[in-house]
Amino acid sequence: LAAGGPGAGGAGPGAGGAGDGPCVWWRVRADGETGLAELGHHPLESLRALLGPLAVRAGVSPVVAAPAELAGARRLAALALRTAPAASGPGTALLDERLPAALVASDPELAARLRRVVLGPVLALPPEDGRVLLDTLGTWLACRGSTTYAAQRLYCHRNTVSNRLRRLERLTGRALSDPAHVVELALAHAAVRQRAATATPPAPAPATPPAAAAGPTPAGTARRSPRPPG
Repeated sequence: LAAGGPGAGGAGPGAGGAGDGPCVWWRVRADGETGLAELGHHPLESLRALLGPLAVRAGVSPVVAAPAELAGARRLAALALRTAPAASGPGTALLDERLPAALVASDPELAARLRRVVLGPVLALPPEDGRVLLDTLGTWLACRGSTTYAAQRLYCHRNTVSNRLRRLERLTGRALSDPAHVVELALAHAAVRQRAATATPPAPAPATPPAAAAGPTPAGTARRSPRPPG
């Protein structure tokens, strides 16, 4: 697990549940906090409920079975954390649920190229015009290509959504009826969102609580290690 990073401050010890549950060990690092969870018979998704009460952003790697895999797991957990925009608030990002966004986050240079090549004409529009088209595209993607559902979420007429999407197609030269073009647009949209998230200044960190004893948390608890005074 990776917690902290841009937009997340150090929180003191906290409980992430009660009863039988995974054990989590935490280690404070300069770039945030790293956790090691022993799942036992619990599914990986149980960490989402465990970490929820801590109200922080966290990334979770896939399950590994051997100590030799832990270094790679930490890198993947940090990558999962980068896919969760700070503006979206606290939450737990499982890497396997965010693979397209992780591909974009893993190579900033390629992500920048993707933004310019695929969505450059949209980004060149006046800010408000560009925002409307990008919001419409993101909502349409989230609604699995349904113009009707996208219109409901955007509180506008279905024809308005269709007109915006046609304009997007003209500007980008990509057709939303072409699956390959949809993949490009989805990845480029993720790159734009991630860039906007990293450009947002992080909120001030809360005061650091007194030091807590090291060691594993009890089963069903996700205690966070306090950060040392900065």
